Amino acid sequence: MFDNIVVQIAVAVLILGYVGYTTFKSIKLYTEYKKNLPNFLNTHKDAKLFTDNPIWWIGTSVLAVFAFVMIFVTGQLETEQVFYFRLAYLAIAVIFVGLALETYVRKRVYLIDEGIYYIGKIYRFRMMANFEVRSGIVQNIRILMNDKEKLEVSKKMGVYINDAYDEWKKQKKGKRK
Repeated sequence: MFDNIVVQIAVAVLILGYVGYTTFKSIKLYTEYKKNLPNFLNTHKDAKLFTDNPIWWIGTSVLAVFAFVMIFVTGQLETEQVFYFRLAYLAIAVIFVGLALETYVRKRVYLIDEGIYYIGKIYRFRMMANFEVRSGIVQNIRILMNDKEKLEVSKKMGVYINDAYDEWKKQKKGKRK
Protein backbone atom coordinates (compact mmCIF):
# COMPACT_ATOMS: atom_id res chain seq x y z
CA MET A 1 0.00 0.00 0.00
CA PHE A 2 2.76 2.47 0.92
CA ASP A 3 4.55 1.76 -2.37
CA ASN A 4 1.63 3.22 -4.29
CA ILE A 5 2.60 6.49 -6.00
CA VAL A 6 -0.73 8.11 -5.10
CA VAL A 7 -0.17 7.39 -1.40
CA GLN A 8 3.39 8.72 -1.60
CA ILE A 9 2.22 11.93 -3.26
CA ALA A 10 -0.58 12.38 -0.71
CA VAL A 11 1.79 11.87 2.22
CA ALA A 12 4.37 14.22 0.67
CA VAL A 13 1.78 16.95 0.04
CA LEU A 14 0.45 16.71 3.60
CA ILE A 15 3.83 16.75 5.29
CA LEU A 16 5.48 19.34 3.06
CA GLY A 17 2.35 21.48 3.07
CA TYR A 18 2.32 21.77 6.83
CA VAL A 19 6.08 22.10 7.16
CA GLY A 20 6.18 24.58 4.29
CA TYR A 21 3.48 26.73 5.86
CA THR A 22 5.22 26.99 9.23
CA THR A 23 8.57 27.63 7.57
CA PHE A 24 7.00 30.24 5.28
CA LYS A 25 5.84 32.15 8.37
CA SER A 26 9.38 32.06 9.77
CA ILE A 27 10.90 33.20 6.47
CA LYS A 28 8.35 36.01 6.23
CA LEU A 29 9.21 37.13 9.78
CA TYR A 30 12.92 37.13 8.92
CA THR A 31 12.53 39.02 5.62
CA GLU A 32 10.27 41.66 7.17
CA TYR A 33 12.75 42.10 10.01
CA LYS A 34 15.66 42.51 7.58
CA LYS A 35 13.63 44.90 5.42
CA ASN A 36 12.55 47.15 8.33
CA LEU A 37 15.86 47.11 10.23
CA PRO A 38 17.73 49.69 8.05
CA ASN A 39 14.87 52.19 8.43
CA PHE A 40 14.89 51.69 12.18
CA LEU A 41 18.68 52.09 12.40
CA ASN A 42 18.57 55.27 10.28
CA THR A 43 15.95 56.74 12.59
CA HIS A 44 17.62 55.59 15.82
CA LYS A 45 21.36 56.02 15.39
CA ASP A 46 21.96 55.50 19.13
CA ALA A 47 20.32 52.04 19.22
CA LYS A 48 22.34 49.41 21.06
CA LEU A 49 22.08 45.81 19.89
CA PHE A 50 21.78 43.01 22.42
CA THR A 51 22.03 39.49 21.08
CA ASP A 52 21.27 36.49 23.17
CA ASN A 53 23.44 33.42 22.80
CA PRO A 54 23.85 32.76 19.04
CA ILE A 55 24.31 29.03 19.66
CA TRP A 56 20.56 28.51 19.12
CA TRP A 57 20.36 29.80 15.55
CA ILE A 58 23.80 28.43 14.68
CA GLY A 59 22.83 25.02 16.09
CA THR A 60 19.58 24.88 14.15
CA SER A 61 21.44 25.90 10.99
CA VAL A 62 23.92 23.07 11.47
CA LEU A 63 21.07 20.62 12.06
CA ALA A 64 19.40 21.80 8.85
CA VAL A 65 22.58 21.16 6.88
CA PHE A 66 22.91 17.74 8.53
CA ALA A 67 19.33 16.86 7.57
CA PHE A 68 19.96 17.93 3.95
CA VAL A 69 23.05 15.71 3.88
CA MET A 70 21.01 12.82 5.25
CA ILE A 71 18.62 13.14 2.30
CA PHE A 72 21.45 12.07 0.02
CA VAL A 73 22.83 9.47 2.41
CA THR A 74 19.46 7.75 2.68
CA GLY A 75 19.36 7.54 -1.11
CA GLN A 76 22.08 4.91 -0.82
CA LEU A 77 19.83 2.63 1.26
CA GLU A 78 18.43 -0.43 -0.41
CA THR A 79 14.92 -0.42 0.97
CA GLU A 80 11.46 0.15 -0.35
CA GLN A 81 10.91 2.94 2.16
CA VAL A 82 13.68 5.23 0.90
CA PHE A 83 11.08 7.73 -0.31
CA TYR A 84 9.72 8.14 3.22
CA PHE A 85 13.21 8.45 4.71
CA ARG A 86 14.04 11.21 2.26
CA LEU A 87 10.71 12.91 2.84
CA ALA A 88 11.24 12.83 6.61
CA TYR A 89 14.75 14.31 6.34
CA LEU A 90 13.52 16.96 3.91
CA ALA A 91 10.76 17.94 6.34
CA ILE A 92 13.23 18.05 9.22
CA ALA A 93 15.65 20.18 7.19
CA VAL A 94 12.93 22.65 6.20
CA ILE A 95 11.77 22.89 9.82
CA PHE A 96 15.31 23.61 11.00
CA VAL A 97 15.80 26.28 8.32
CA GLY A 98 12.66 28.01 9.57
CA LEU A 99 13.74 27.64 13.19
CA ALA A 100 17.17 29.08 12.43
CA LEU A 101 15.68 32.17 10.78
CA GLU A 102 13.08 32.71 13.47
CA THR A 103 15.58 32.17 16.29
CA TYR A 104 17.95 34.67 14.66
CA VAL A 105 15.23 37.33 14.81
CA ARG A 106 13.93 36.46 18.28
CA LYS A 107 17.36 36.49 19.93
CA ARG A 108 18.07 40.12 18.99
CA VAL A 109 16.77 43.28 20.62
CA TYR A 110 17.78 46.91 20.09
CA LEU A 111 17.69 49.23 23.07
CA ILE A 112 16.69 52.85 22.43
CA ASP A 113 16.08 55.73 24.83
CA GLU A 114 12.33 55.27 25.01
CA GLY A 115 12.10 51.49 24.73
CA ILE A 116 13.15 48.47 22.69
CA TYR A 117 12.93 47.33 19.10
CA TYR A 118 12.01 43.66 19.06
CA ILE A 119 10.84 41.54 16.13
CA GLY A 120 10.27 44.54 13.90
CA LYS A 121 8.28 46.63 16.38
CA ILE A 122 9.08 49.35 18.90
CA TYR A 123 7.85 48.69 22.43
CA ARG A 124 7.98 51.76 24.66
CA PHE A 125 9.03 51.46 28.28
CA ARG A 126 5.96 53.42 29.40
CA MET A 127 3.78 50.62 27.95
CA MET A 128 5.54 47.88 29.93
CA ALA A 129 3.48 46.89 32.95
CA ASN A 130 5.22 43.89 34.46
CA PHE A 131 8.08 41.43 34.08
CA GLU A 132 7.33 37.91 35.28
CA VAL A 133 9.69 34.97 35.38
CA ARG A 134 8.27 31.85 33.78
CA SER A 135 9.61 28.70 35.32
CA GLY A 136 9.96 25.40 33.56
CA ILE A 137 12.65 23.51 31.73
CA VAL A 138 13.78 26.77 30.12
CA GLN A 139 13.28 29.92 32.15
CA ASN A 140 11.86 32.78 30.15
CA ILE A 141 10.64 36.20 31.12
CA ARG A 142 7.23 37.38 30.01
CA ILE A 143 6.88 41.11 29.54
CA LEU A 144 3.28 42.21 30.04
CA MET A 145 2.29 45.38 28.24
CA ASN A 146 -0.46 47.82 29.25
CA ASP A 147 -2.46 46.90 26.14
CA LYS A 148 -2.51 43.22 27.25
CA GLU A 149 0.15 42.23 24.71
CA LYS A 150 2.72 39.74 25.98
CA LEU A 151 6.33 39.32 24.91
CA GLU A 152 8.18 36.20 25.92
CA VAL A 153 11.97 36.48 25.84
CA SER A 154 14.86 34.48 27.22
CA LYS A 155 15.86 35.08 30.81
CA LYS A 156 19.12 36.75 29.79
CA MET A 157 17.35 39.11 27.38
CA GLY A 158 14.55 39.76 29.89
CA VAL A 159 17.04 40.76 32.59
CA TYR A 160 18.74 43.10 30.11
CA ILE A 161 15.43 44.73 29.17
CA ASN A 162 14.35 44.93 32.81
CA ASP A 163 17.62 46.67 33.75
CA ALA A 164 17.12 49.16 30.92
CA TYR A 165 13.53 49.68 32.06
CA ASP A 166 14.67 50.35 35.64
CA GLU A 167 17.27 52.82 34.37
CA TRP A 168 14.60 54.58 32.29
CA LYS A 169 12.36 54.85 35.39
CA LYS A 170 15.24 56.37 37.41
CA GLN A 171 15.89 58.94 34.70
CA LYS A 172 12.18 59.72 34.50
CA LYS A 173 12.00 60.30 38.28
CA GLY A 174 15.16 62.44 38.11
CA LYS A 175 13.60 64.74 35.51
CA ARG A 176 10.53 65.36 37.69
CA LYS A 177 12.60 66.70 40.62
